[in-house]
Amino acid sequence: MWRRPDITQQGVMWYLSWDCQYSCEYCWTQGWRRSKIKSYWTLNDAQEFTNVLESLMCPPLQHSFSGGEPTAVEWFEEFAAWLLKRGNVVFVNSNMSNDVIVNLAEIGKGLMNINASYQHGFADVDDFINKVHSVNSFGSTVYVSIVLFPPLLHHLRLVKERFDKEGIGNGGILFHGLWNGGSYPNDYTLDDERVLEDTWGIRIETCTPVPTKGHPCRAGKDFITAWPGKNITGCLSSHAESIPNYMGIARPDFKLLECAYPCEVEYCPCAEIGEALRC
Repeated sequence: MWRRPDITQQGVMWYLSWDCQYSCEYCWTQGWRRSKIKSYWTLNDAQEFTNVLESLMCPPLQHSFSGGEPTAVEWFEEFAAWLLKRGNVVFVNSNMSNDVIVNLAEIGKGLMNINASYQHGFADVDDFINKVHSVNSFGSTVYVSIVLFPPLLHHLRLVKERFDKEGIGNGGILFHGLWNGGSYPNDYTLDDERVLEDTWGIRIETCTPVPTKGHPCRAGKDFITAWPGKNITGCLSSHAESIPNYMGIARPDFKLLECAYPCEVEYCPCAEIGEALRC
C-alpha cells in the first residue's frame, strides 16, 4: 500500500540534480539537464543543510527526492542511508534503474516510501518487478507510476495488466507537453480517451485542477524545496516570484518563513503535496 506524504510532518523536497540514466522523450526535465547550474550539492552540503533544518523544524523530518533521477547522484545512497539511520522518513521518486533503492529499503525498514516510475523502452519489466517485490519485502511501500505517452498508450495497457497480476499497485499519469503537433493532455484522441478510462479510470474532462491563488500555504514555513543550484524556495512553482517564495541559498544562517503566505499561482504545481499544504 502506497503511503502518501504526511502533511503534518515538516520536511524538504530535494532536487539534487537534473541528471538521469535515461533520456525519455516525454520527460519535462530534459531541458533542465542542458541548463547551466552554478553549483551542485555535495554530500557535505546536504548533511550540513539538514542539520540547519533540524534546528529550525521538529525532527524527524520528511525528506522527499525527485529530479532527474536521485540515484544518479553518486552520493545519494550514502545521504539517504544517513537520513534513515537518524529516523527520518524518506520518499523517493525513482526509475529503479539500479539497486540503490533496494539497498536503502533494507536499511530503512518501514521508513522508505517509493514512487517507482516505469519507463518503457529503458526498463526491463521483469527486472523492475523483481526490484519492487524486493523493496516490499523489507517493509517499505512502493507505488508504480506510468506516464501515458500517446504512442505507447496501447502497449502500456499490457504492462499494467502485468503489474496487476503481480499484485503491484500502479497508476497512470497523463502526459503534459507537446508531441507530434499536439498539445497534451488536451489532444488525446477519442480512442485514447477510451483506453484511459477503461484501463486507467481517467477521464480527461474530470482532470480539472483546483484553483489555489490566494489560499494561505505553509510552504516556506513547514516545507521547503531545495534545487540543484542550492537555491531554496518555499514551493515548487517557477511562477511564484515574490520574495517570500525565494528564500535564498542554503547556508548556515538560513531561516524559515514566520507565517503562511497566500499562494500566488492560479493552480498549485505541487499536486497532492501542494494541496495538502494549504491552510
